Amino acid sequence: MANEIYSKSWWGSGVCDNDVNWGLVYKPYASCEIPREKSFIEKFGEPESGYSLRNLTSNPEQYVIQVINKELETFDLLETQINETDLLPFGTTLRVVKWYDQAGGSNETLTADPFNAPYIIKDKIMFFQNRKPTIYFANQTQLSLITEFRPRFNSLQSYNVSSYSPRQEPGQLEYNILKDVGRPPGRPLIQLLPSREPGERNSFKSIYSKIIQNGISYTGEDGFFREFESDPALINLYSVPGALTSPINFMLGNTTEMFIAEFILYKDLSLNQEEVTENIMNYYL
Repeated sequence: MANEIYSKSWWGSGVCDNDVNWGLVYKPYASCEIPREKSFIEKFGEPESGYSLRNLTSNPEQYVIQVINKELETFDLLETQINETDLLPFGTTLRVVKWYDQAGGSNETLTADPFNAPYIIKDKIMFFQNRKPTIYFANQTQLSLITEFRPRFNSLQSYNVSSYSPRQEPGQLEYNILKDVGRPPGRPLIQLLPSREPGERNSFKSIYSKIIQNGISYTGEDGFFREFESDPALINLYSVPGALTSPINFMLGNTTEMFIAEFILYKDLSLNQEEVTENIMNYYL
């Protein structure tokens, strides 16, 4: 009898599913397994598209990026492989040629030219913000969604975890962050306005009237955003209601030096905007 009380069968088959009252007392004696934490998508629902260096799904074999080395060998990588120990055997410089859509829609962002792809590691150096790995978009590097979104017309809210170098290459006519390339000749949706004076912050120019930085909403004056509380040179969460309308083709980067860790698109009518914002901020900030 004394040994039997430590078995699940003695306490009843449902003890490990009981999370109230005496169930909390029984669990340690029944040797219940620690429940698996729900994935991002399980918590908040499937986004239209989800690009991240962390695994947003419940599938431990979910690829997050595909990289290419100088010998033009490609490798699909899991979240657990995004570290120097696992990356360096593939090459001292690795470019991201595919950012997997973890929403399951096969809307991968790609680059047509691997030599214009952003970096996950460059000359043995990885890029981190707040100790989290990021994709480094050097000037003239980009990723684009080539295939169109699912054939539904709805407004999409973007969640973009990124930072922007205060030292941008001079002479550029525009510093693109996000561009709609489905409407030639390509409409810039959000652009960087680099600082011109030492100590001055970068600011944004946008077609949108509102950008939310780290949960705080800012209204652009004539499309210009200059008063963000947190410096854009630091990693922040930028959320834009109505950022994109599907179906659409978009481009990240091309003329702006920046670091991006996550880019997720949800329907604007999502019921979890505050919870999604809190989750992303707790993870990255």
